Amino acid sequence: MSQQIHYQSLLVCPHCHHQRQVEMPQDSCLISFDCERCDNILQPNSGDCCVFCSHGSVPCPSVQRTLEGHINLQKGLRTAFILSLITIGYNTIEGLVSTFFGATDETLALFGFGVDSFAEVLSGVGVAHMVWRMQHHEIKQRDDFEITALKITGTALYLLVAGLITGAILSIVSQSEPQTTTAGVIISMLSIATMYFLFRAKIKVGKELESEPIISDAQCTKTCFYLSFILLASSLIYAIWQIPYVDAVGSLGIAWYAWKEGKEAFEKAKTKRLLCENNCC
Repeated sequence: MSQQIHYQSLLVCPHCHHQRQVEMPQDSCLISFDCERCDNILQPNSGDCCVFCSHGSVPCPSVQRTLEGHINLQKGLRTAFILSLITIGYNTIEGLVSTFFGATDETLALFGFGVDSFAEVLSGVGVAHMVWRMQHHEIKQRDDFEITALKITGTALYLLVAGLITGAILSIVSQSEPQTTTAGVIISMLSIATMYFLFRAKIKVGKELESEPIISDAQCTKTCFYLSFILLASSLIYAIWQIPYVDAVGSLGIAWYAWKEGKEAFEKAKTKRLLCENNCC
């Protein structure tokens, strides 16, 4: 929330200590002011931009805006860092639970959903590191660590795509069916609620900070939100109607979204690498 900008300052003469309430210019700095009592000329101290920043009760409007912007930046970065930690923590738990029940119940869609959660964790680590650097070093570009994290995420997603397609084909050929999809229904509903919250929060802070990487991370969360609906649909359809191969179809749907995520991760890594080679990071 924006704080009120003050346009009046109480100037105190350093020579005679005379006080006077003065209207400050909104878009310029006043570098000299005549004291009406002792006729001395007030000037800014070394390092200050105007007489109000040196001798006034409040700094000039431009400095107030700069201070407000810095405070808002730090608040936004703190929020973004917390959101990235929530993303890492939740997806780690979701990945462990989903792969366990997916393997136990022979549910391809749920198992693939869990592996995708681990890929989201890798992406979340890269974003968390980027935000940490912005907090401490005023750097807005990703360094080699984030580029490597993006490549690892893209590779993991491509491997996931290959595994899901292979598993779906084997499932159809062998005519195997999941023992139950109840876990998939519960996990997907929890994920839908969590991913919706994270997406909205990341989009908001990304726009406030004008940070493309954070907005891109929000889009990845949005993709996971869609994956949750695919898992829910395939799990419910099989649980209610026992339609064969719906689990395989659901896993193929996840594979399609995972391929899109992997392609986007490699494209981002390539773009950031070019920026670094051009001395932009």
